[in-house]
Amino acid sequence: MKIFGILLITSCFILPVFTQESGENILKTVQEKYNTISDVSADFTQVISGGKSAKGKFFFKKEQKLRIEFNNLTIITDGQTTWNFNKRENKVIISSYDDSDPFALSLNKLIYDYPENSIVKDISKPDQKILSLTPKSATSNFKNISIWIDKNNLITRVIFEDLTSNKTDVTISGYKLNSNLTDSKFSFTAPEGSTVIDLR
Repeated sequence: MKIFGILLITSCFILPVFTQESGENILKTVQEKYNTISDVSADFTQVISGGKSAKGKFFFKKEQKLRIEFNNLTIITDGQTTWNFNKRENKVIISSYDDSDPFALSLNKLIYDYPENSIVKDISKPDQKILSLTPKSATSNFKNISIWIDKNNLITRVIFEDLTSNKTDVTISGYKLNSNLTDSKFSFTAPEGSTVIDLR
């Protein structure tokens, strides 16, 4: 399940050189922002190494509820079960939610779990606030995560680099916050006549 990562673009003033502590401070402001958010919807564009790209929309609700809509593919998880629905083939693959999947990047995992086990550095540019996460352990499932942050402390871009140096580059726009998304948004019933493959 290739679920995108997330990043932020930031302030329009010249930034000084930051220390490791500054990176942690920037992360803290992002975490404080997301502590005020119960649900999120936004548009995204995803580009994978090799040039393959896709556009879609995602919906996220704490703690691990996620819905991703591409043109012909919808991926939904309620934090326990994942449904992968291919509209063109009218086929549903059901599996148990796997939190260890490096592409299962819920906002919680990206903002809290990965940083806790990483060296967090501020690699900001004059017109962009950017954090770099490098894992502390050699057994981690990623090589690096870069996160762009805007002036509202929202993530606008994420580049996730896996252990084989493949990169998934996701940009996010059109945020809608705290719109009271219902739990039914994160559940799925297979359409009548569809092929269902249950891997649980």
